[in-house]
Amino acid sequence: MVTGVSTERETQSRQKEWPTDTIPMEELIRHRAYGLWLERDGLGGSALDDWLQAEDEVLNEVKQ
Repeated sequence: MVTGVSTERETQSRQKEWPTDTIPMEELIRHRAYGLWLERDGLGGSALDDWLQAEDEVLNEVKQ
């Protein structure tokens, strides 16, 4: 195996991860809150609830 060359699986794995060291925390939370809104097709709920849930999820993920 040649060093420095990523396999397709490694590349796909990295694409799924958020680069939390380069993206501001607020942007991560905003993206997750939008994802929550999309998950329920934009129906019901509230932007504040989505934001608070997203904030909790992102902060817990960063701590791990």
